[in-house]
Amino acid sequence: MNYQISAYSIGILVAGLLSLGAARILWTRRSVPSTILLVWLEIAIAEWCLAMAIETAATTVALKHFWSIMAYPGTVFAPVLYLLFATHYARADRDINKRQIVLLSIVPCLVFLAAATNSLHHLLWPEITIDPATNLAAYGHGPVFWVLVAYSYTLIVVGATRILRSMVHFARYYHGQLLLLLLASLLPFAGNVIYISGYNPMPGVDWTALAFTFTGLVLTAAAFQFKAFTILPIARDILITHMHDCLLVIDSRQRIVDANEASARLLGLKAPSVLFGEHLTQHLPDAGRLMAASAQGEVADPMALTSGGTTRWYDALMTPLRTPQGESVGQMLILRDITHRKELEAEREKLITELQAALEEVRTLSGMLPICASCKKIRDDQGYWHGVEVYVRQHTGAEFSHGICPECAQKLYADYFGDETDGPTSDGMSIKSSR
Repeated sequence: MNYQISAYSIGILVAGLLSLGAARILWTRRSVPSTILLVWLEIAIAEWCLAMAIETAATTVALKHFWSIMAYPGTVFAPVLYLLFATHYARADRDINKRQIVLLSIVPCLVFLAAATNSLHHLLWPEITIDPATNLAAYGHGPVFWVLVAYSYTLIVVGATRILRSMVHFARYYHGQLLLLLLASLLPFAGNVIYISGYNPMPGVDWTALAFTFTGLVLTAAAFQFKAFTILPIARDILITHMHDCLLVIDSRQRIVDANEASARLLGLKAPSVLFGEHLTQHLPDAGRLMAASAQGEVADPMALTSGGTTRWYDALMTPLRTPQGESVGQMLILRDITHRKELEAEREKLITELQAALEEVRTLSGMLPICASCKKIRDDQGYWHGVEVYVRQHTGAEFSHGICPECAQKLYADYFGDETDGPTSDGMSIKSSR
């Protein structure tokens, strides 16, 4: 028989099927760029494992050589896809463009070409021997193999470093899943070291593919359990971290997944990380109606918060977060302190009220006034006659001071005034000059 199924063959086959299943599940969330890269990584791992499962079952050197070649597309491109995934997840997209992706693929393509033509030069596998007891093949390693090892290690280390560096920018809420992703990322590195070293507990067993399988499953679990790729943990710069406005990011379950320093100060907390994982309405009860209203679009509404006996007003802006396909994945709440503006508005309203009350007390004269042609008294609505000064005072609140005009002074005090005067006095009287 040309094939002999073993427990190792079955294990590798199961690993490949698990990777295919993970790719199928992740495909439902392909709208997120990080997820689509993870789908391709899972497909590469699955191709690698399925070909390896057949290779481990093959009983001849020729068949093992053939299926090893078939496994190499996944073998050489899995590290490249991992680096692309880690780069996008860490929001370092500007570090890699299409031209650089092509450059990254040159070495894998050349190595695969060397594997396909190995029988001509033996630069990848100088020799292949089969252990009769286990039916596992021991591959000799040529210079091309070591080039691939060095290149793959470099890509994995760079990708893991980017995930590690992202912890500086991401909120602490993400640090747990970042550490898990980092450890899972280093497993292929450890698996390959065991495989090529002289300390392999099962000579001929390539632990690299199994380690990559586990890494892919951990990343898939992170995508669903931690919602790691639903709301991308965007690297926040100093502007967001130290902005005066409060910023809260809420997931689809109304849990706070990100916050800035201003939010912690607003709620009297030492650090924003205390908020992570908490339900929003637990800290901001009034935000519940905003969240409900923002389901259809952006909503703005003032919100009053009382802390330590002091009430402050905030302009609350709730914005829904959606994927390019329109799926709601969370909401973002921004609170801007408008207490000073509210105080000014309150003072203005108070002043307007006082002015309106004063105007209501002021009585104005309007229309036609019945006035006596002789004594100049004015008749009111009840038929009573009043002096002009009395009537005006009652209807306007004005007070009168008395004086004598020059004409009346001449008429009343003719003995003391002549025809010429030096001028009017301060009370309207003219005084005769004495010469």
